[in-house]
Amino acid sequence: MLKKPLVYLLIILAVALLIVVLVQVRAPSKDRQVTTALPVANEIVAFDLQGHRGARGLLPENTLPAFVRALELGVTTLELDVVLTKDNEVVVSHEPWFSAEICSHPDGRPVTEDEQEKLNIFTMSYAQAAAYDCGRRGNPRFPDQQAMAASKPLLSEVLAVIEKRVASSAAKPVHYNIEIKSRPVRDGVHYASVRQYAQSLYDVLSRHGVLARTAVQSFDPRALEAMKKIDPMLNWCFLLRTQPVSATT
Repeated sequence: MLKKPLVYLLIILAVALLIVVLVQVRAPSKDRQVTTALPVANEIVAFDLQGHRGARGLLPENTLPAFVRALELGVTTLELDVVLTKDNEVVVSHEPWFSAEICSHPDGRPVTEDEQEKLNIFTMSYAQAAAYDCGRRGNPRFPDQQAMAASKPLLSEVLAVIEKRVASSAAKPVHYNIEIKSRPVRDGVHYASVRQYAQSLYDVLSRHGVLARTAVQSFDPRALEAMKKIDPMLNWCFLLRTQPVSATT
């Protein structure tokens, strides 16, 4: 009968031998490629720093000055929203109307909550929409925002200015994350159709040569489906919320 110390020694040796065998079995040879599900350091390309509605905390949202400032701050993607006018111009705006929180009539009167949704941008030409100011009053939710006169710009104007500044500074090309603001309740009210909305946006992006650097996002899957039919290769993003989407989202 083996003594206990000898038994313990044999167990330890057996375990050690098993570990050695497992290491030999699992250890990769010099010519074997080791793969892992986790990215290694040299696989991380970049961190995407997005400017929400430009530099909303510093300058009036969705305006040319805000986008230029965001670019100066080093963002890699400009996030913005677009709506349509009566003459089918693609305008940068979070709401398809003029917000009572930040906008004023052409004569300087602040837009009121009672009338804001009646000031439907789709019922106006771009010349009419551009006469409204959405920066001079500032934004009560962003105390550090610099108030200044600012109208809602055309998307084409924003792309032209930003692309020119990037080219002249030899900086890396900037990306765009653009939201289509369609909802079933807005059909025929703020745009003729979702298809027309998507096509109008696509045409502007195509003319400026930024399709490869653009992602189209929306809470409305119909908008993304429309974009996919126009261009299956275009990047898109389906937005989700844990709460129902509000009228101003």
